[in-house]
Amino acid sequence: MKIAFSLITILLIAVVISCLALKLLFGARFDLRHSKMQTNAPNKDAPKQAPLGVARIIARNSADVADNSVQIHAFNDIYAALGVGKREFSQWERKHGMDSLGVDEEGNLFVPGYPVLSKVAWMYIDPVTLTSAETSALIQECHQAIINSPSESAKHELEAISFLAERALSNSAVVQFGYP
Repeated sequence: MKIAFSLITILLIAVVISCLALKLLFGARFDLRHSKMQTNAPNKDAPKQAPLGVARIIARNSADVADNSVQIHAFNDIYAALGVGKREFSQWERKHGMDSLGVDEEGNLFVPGYPVLSKVAWMYIDPVTLTSAETSALIQECHQAIINSPSESAKHELEAISFLAERALSNSAVVQFGYP
């Protein structure tokens, strides 16, 4: 009986050491409930995180416009490229609320130099439909932000938003930012 208990204890210790060694060597974890290795590497087949916002073309007949929306996943990276972080968002919200459309009582912009991106910063609270002039200005602001962004995902989404705005204007339409 003592020999069987000792063998089981040794076997259990060997399994634990093996799992730890696999984790250290390969960055993997062996799940005893399932007989397969699971890595911590990103899985391209895994579902993407839900977007925080969406930019879409608003036209009389948006069905005529191919690719009429862009999902916004890199929201924080886009605004970080403009010099705005979570702290700045919190301070603005405390002073001016979430419904200021990015302009305070004295006319100061939430993001200086970016009036359109200031206006749509709280798109996840209330949708914001741009005018034709703002849709045109959005293209320039996106190009300016792309230059300042170190984030590839932010650059990709800003390019997509810019192309969306160009398509909207070529179809006599505008862009609306809102929640998905």
